[in-house]
Amino acid sequence: MMNGFKTGLLMLCILIGLQTGLGADGNLVVNGDFEEVAFNLPSYWDKNAWKMEDEYTNFYVTPENPKSGKYAAVIENLKSNDARLIQKVIVKPETVYTLSCFAKAVNLPADRVGAGISVIEYERGFWDNGTTIHDTMGDWEYLSYTVKTAPNQTILNVAIRLGGYAGDTVGKAFFDDFRLVEERNISGLYIHDIGAIQQPKQASKAVSSPVLVVLIIAAAIILCLIGVFLIYLCIFKPKQKKEKDIASDFSDKTDDSEISIETALRSEEKARMTYKDIILAGSLTVIYAIIAFTNLGYCKAPQTYWQPSTRGEFVVVDFGRTRTVNRIYYMSGLPGQHEPDKNRYEVEYSHDNRTWTHAATIDPKTIYWWYYKETSFNARYVKITVDVPGSWLMEVVFVGPESRDPIHIDKIIPGYQSLFSKGDVKNLFDEQNTYTYRPSIMSGMSPGFDEQYHARTAMEHIVFRVPYEDTHPPLGKLLMALGILIFGMTPFGWRFMGTFFGVLMVPLMYAFGKQLFKKTEFAFIASFLMAFDFMHFSQTRIATIDSYGVFFILLTFYFIYRYYKMSFFSFPFKKTLVPLLLAGIAWGLGIASKWIALYIGPGIFIILAASLFKRITENRRMKTRLKSKSLKKDRDEWNRIRLITSRFGGHVIATLCFCILVFLILSPLIYALAYTPILFSKDIPGPQWIIDNSIDMYNYHNAIKDSHSYSSKWWQWPFITKPMAFYFGTNLPPEKDQRLFSFGNPAVWWIGSISALVLLGMMISGIVRRTRTTGKKAPKNIKTGTLLYEFANNREYGDDERFIILIALASNYLPWIIVPRRLTFIYHFFASVPFIIFSTVYLISLAKKRLIPYMRETLGERAKAFIIANYAVIYGYLVIVLFLFIMFYPIIAGTITDRAYIRDWLDWDLFPQWYFQ
Repeated sequence: MMNGFKTGLLMLCILIGLQTGLGADGNLVVNGDFEEVAFNLPSYWDKNAWKMEDEYTNFYVTPENPKSGKYAAVIENLKSNDARLIQKVIVKPETVYTLSCFAKAVNLPADRVGAGISVIEYERGFWDNGTTIHDTMGDWEYLSYTVKTAPNQTILNVAIRLGGYAGDTVGKAFFDDFRLVEERNISGLYIHDIGAIQQPKQASKAVSSPVLVVLIIAAAIILCLIGVFLIYLCIFKPKQKKEKDIASDFSDKTDDSEISIETALRSEEKARMTYKDIILAGSLTVIYAIIAFTNLGYCKAPQTYWQPSTRGEFVVVDFGRTRTVNRIYYMSGLPGQHEPDKNRYEVEYSHDNRTWTHAATIDPKTIYWWYYKETSFNARYVKITVDVPGSWLMEVVFVGPESRDPIHIDKIIPGYQSLFSKGDVKNLFDEQNTYTYRPSIMSGMSPGFDEQYHARTAMEHIVFRVPYEDTHPPLGKLLMALGILIFGMTPFGWRFMGTFFGVLMVPLMYAFGKQLFKKTEFAFIASFLMAFDFMHFSQTRIATIDSYGVFFILLTFYFIYRYYKMSFFSFPFKKTLVPLLLAGIAWGLGIASKWIALYIGPGIFIILAASLFKRITENRRMKTRLKSKSLKKDRDEWNRIRLITSRFGGHVIATLCFCILVFLILSPLIYALAYTPILFSKDIPGPQWIIDNSIDMYNYHNAIKDSHSYSSKWWQWPFITKPMAFYFGTNLPPEKDQRLFSFGNPAVWWIGSISALVLLGMMISGIVRRTRTTGKKAPKNIKTGTLLYEFANNREYGDDERFIILIALASNYLPWIIVPRRLTFIYHFFASVPFIIFSTVYLISLAKKRLIPYMRETLGERAKAFIIANYAVIYGYLVIVLFLFIMFYPIIAGTITDRAYIRDWLDWDLFPQWYFQ
């Protein structure tokens, strides 16, 4: 009944609009002057907002100082929001309309989207925020905005709004005299085309040269193989221990009985990488690398530029004959100064190179993105004149109606050029084949995307300029710069190194899993879950710095765990220092990439303290063992153990000093050295800038208190309540969409989070039971040291692997509860993902190690069905993970897909923020 009533009311509004709107001097909008009011709101206008709660936005009309008549409409954002009043209007397909309105704004932040007019056509992939204003000092300003409707479009959603898509704001805006009229003469108008534009055939090609494609693929494969080989040498390569280096290993003992050297050797070899492991880890890595590097981005983009320095510089192009120009494409490069430029160029056309007519204004809003202006003129000559100089102008392309290929330029006629300009003006037209008819993330940096900051800064490092993005340490951008040096300043180039590090996470997870669980099967499962997690895939394939921080965090814990499992009685003392040194280097590299690595410092300290406590317990146990008669029969072993126990205090002191050297001196030194390339910039005052920048970074993140359309809190991340949107494609064929989101694979994150909670419960239960049994056995008046020894010696309820997993997870996740920064996103959970994966694998290993043997023992032959079901659940789970990865691939890879597929299969109703179309 309610839907029928709304439909009837809508039809009534349309009829009224047809009868009254058209009669109001061609105005198609009903109640555009907001004089008809119902319940203190303008009639025939619908409220709409990103956040509809009353605490965010007030909509009303006011009689105070309207532009005309008695009322003006008001939108007031009390909290940051994108709010609008919308009206549906009947229109003609493929027709040009102009929206216009008078508006004034109060207390609108200048750095956010302001108040204005626009059309709301999200379902058609049209996301433009329209024409906007900010504080008008109490004066009314006139706004206009021209659009062309799409083929078969009969309804247009027009809006007055405060804020914009992905641009929430606060403040108050007034609107009056809204008009929508059909344009008969469109000459000189800047028209926003709502219609879907067919994707050009050449857009699907990454590069034009087959030879270059082969070279790029070969280079990527070689780099992957080099990375795998280095990981193999440093981490995987089996190292056979000599018997004399091995004493009794009590890490898996539950009592004080002796253990033979052969048993210790077998236990140690369980964690060694075999050739089977190398084949499995290598195969999975290669498969993932192929998937990750496919559709990463084009290997072509303009590399040369012209940077004018003075207003009035110009260049003329001669087509050789009169040509029709329908679009002007242009790409801007690095800004001319630290802050983004507002550079602008005027385009004029002529038939005789003497009399000129204005055609368009090109004003790149962001860098390394193909923008275009719709035009419609016939001319032989086109002149580009500098109005506001600044950024590198990389390329300008003219396209006609008969073909999507660039119009051939017969001659370039340079005009006035300042001596202070950089680059050759002919560089604007020397790489015409790099343009793409439909701009997308495959061909550039998506506007409003962090690539605009991180990849820009990587390029600035190459040319020794002051980095624009200085809110994170520089190492991630320096690594990104390496990819740019190899492949050029192209989408593939600035994304390559992040993806490469994402590939390296796959074998690293395998190696870590083998160390933790000692079996090939569990190592493979851990690596498999990492390879097919959505966030690992999407977050490492964009030009941001998360790949490097997470990789080095994982590497740090890998080496810390290696150290934790070593013993003074099983390894020469100097060898125990090697993993500590490598952990310190990895930690320093992580901090130099992103400060999230700094958060794991407490976790490192806890593990090192636990390791010391463990070794003190082991030393006391070995002293007791020296008294055993059986050991005294082996004088060599007895002398060796006695020597180590006598030197134990010195080893502990040396280890503590080494930890201070590595983690408090070497790691900060690595962090500082990452700034070295920046110091070559002539505008950097010197090494003091490192300290100043670090302080500024802290203050910047500490000051972020605002909300964001896609921001989320720490407790929401494991539930995946709000995926992070990175890109929305435009100008796509009908019923096609292109989206890029970052979020977790539900099968990995949900199961992993539950597993982590189970592990936490098991650890708490183990501590309680260990404390209880130790207390029961302890005699009265026992010394504290002895009591702690007995507690540590009670291995029945302890588990080193569970302890390491939980400490690593806690040190990555819990800091987000207390950090001063309040604007957080789901990708901040990325560093925790490897350890919720290990939590899942831990429970799987527990089921196979304990549950299956228990069922065999208790049920006998009847246990077969249970065992089969257990295996089916485990490997069925992996199939589900892979299936979901394939299912969601279009929106985590940013590929073009059917809109119906996203709507029917991916927009789950589980959470309201799961809106992918």
